[in-house]
Amino acid sequence: MKVKSFFTALLIILAVAANADTTVKGVYNVADFGAKPDGITDCTKAFQNALNACDRAGGGVVKVPVGDFLFKGHLDVPRNVTIEGVASAPARFDDHRSSRLLAVENKGKEDGEPFLYMRECSAIKGLTIFYPEQSPDPEKVVAYPWTVRGEGDNINLEDVLMINPYKAVDFGTKPCGRHLVRNLFGSALKTGIFIDKCYDVGRLENVHFWPFWTEKM
Repeated sequence: MKVKSFFTALLIILAVAANADTTVKGVYNVADFGAKPDGITDCTKAFQNALNACDRAGGGVVKVPVGDFLFKGHLDVPRNVTIEGVASAPARFDDHRSSRLLAVENKGKEDGEPFLYMRECSAIKGLTIFYPEQSPDPEKVVAYPWTVRGEGDNINLEDVLMINPYKAVDFGTKPCGRHLVRNLFGSALKTGIFIDKCYDVGRLENVHFWPFWTEKM
């Protein structure tokens, strides 16, 4: 009887486990929406679909795995949504074992749409952003729009490497109070950080910009 009871209990446990919802609520992976880490496939739609799904669920985290993700468009990061790569600190310039976003839209158009538009209480973490069509020759630098623009309070930008942005972070065109920029590394070719209209305390911590970059990075 004891053996039979044991196996009966085991079967019940296995049945419950098989039907259990193992999905972590509020966490999405861009790969599940069709993003390809090959540096060739345009991932704009896949990433935006993941961000929108997270937004419809009330907020959460959109995970970006290791790889090179190409963008021929721009992204809107909704309120209460975090887009997060694998890095827990800014990656090295030459490290391809990171979550790298390759931006090519609006080449030569300084006033175009920012690559990443952040809404209130949104966050960007653990990503590397690279402009593969930018020239390393200081005499041939190509204009691009802002890499990141924020609008609203409590926006976070952490553990991010921007290899060669023309203009990196815009927390001034729109009101952007109580922002946090922490562990931001990179080489801004025109403007690093623009802050204005900050009607509450904003914080910048451990920000490093170099005046150069090379194709080998």
